[in-house]
Amino acid sequence: MKSAYIRSLISSYGEFQVQFESRPYDLRAIVDAAVQQVRQEFADRNVQLVVKQPPCPVRVLVVEILAQRAVYEVLRNAVTYSEPCAAVRITLCQEDGYFARNSR
Repeated sequence: MKSAYIRSLISSYGEFQVQFESRPYDLRAIVDAAVQQVRQEFADRNVQLVVKQPPCPVRVLVVEILAQRAVYEVLRNAVTYSEPCAAVRITLCQEDGYFARNSR
């Protein structure tokens, strides 16, 4: 019943497009936001989460919400498929204007 109602709402509005705009963001803040969303899951599964970030901003040109979601999904997969007592490490660094991300 609910799905028919939702379909009727969608069809009444017709097709629409969502536009996203890329902007410069500090990747550290994006990673921090995703880490906060999954930190409890890591604790519940007894998986250590280690995040190392540089003291200076790591600038990237992204759609913030999509970047946060991508990092969140990587972390969710990491905790889901890690054995208890494992460690997941994320290291951000910036070299020559480029950033590198390493996770295990």
